Amino acid sequence: MSRNSEAQGKSFLLDIGTIITLLAALLYTAGWSFAYHYYEHFHLGLIGLDMPKEYLFVYSFWVIKGEFFFAFAALVVTVLLYFMVRLCFQKAGKGPKSRKLNEKRGVSRGNQGFFLALGLFLTPIVILSMFWQFYYLGNQCAASLFEKQVREDFPSYPRVKVWLTEEALEGMKPRTEEWANGCYRLLLRGKEHLYLFYPEGKSPTEIIPQSNVKAVRVLPQYHSCSE
Repeated sequence: MSRNSEAQGKSFLLDIGTIITLLAALLYTAGWSFAYHYYEHFHLGLIGLDMPKEYLFVYSFWVIKGEFFFAFAALVVTVLLYFMVRLCFQKAGKGPKSRKLNEKRGVSRGNQGFFLALGLFLTPIVILSMFWQFYYLGNQCAASLFEKQVREDFPSYPRVKVWLTEEALEGMKPRTEEWANGCYRLLLRGKEHLYLFYPEGKSPTEIIPQSNVKAVRVLPQYHSCSE
């Protein structure tokens, strides 16, 4: 009896570990999809951004918050599908314990072969469908958030003034005057680059190397200069 309880405990821990690992991968996918599609609106790719990978998990919680009903349903379906596939392999008689249990239940070898084929068929479909769901949720959340930001004049991004070093000023004076007038918004501030954008679409996202920056002043203003 103690061996049976120990085996059940190990099986339970294995299920919990598998589900947690799967959910972590799915949340990472949702965060990656959100970041990719959101910054795509600013004509930026994730590869060139100075973004810690941990931020993607933060973005995944934004996805859950923005698409709570669908995200919760996807999480529930993920757990249910996992146990459904697991049940198929149990019915298939994989492992001595499962075979003995199937013999007691009267599950024939033909049925075991059916459940094995069903489990092997469902496993890749289930995994791909789950990752597609979370990828889609990230995309939808990014699109809706960007549209909201546009309507509200990007209230999450402060205006900023940027001055360049003397060495970087050569041949860039017109552009640097625009960066210093305080109408650009600060999108990101990484270790190696500053990312600025102009809300009214006057120019694409500006990427300024930190080595060229003499000073940065973030203004407590979250509206466009024209307002």
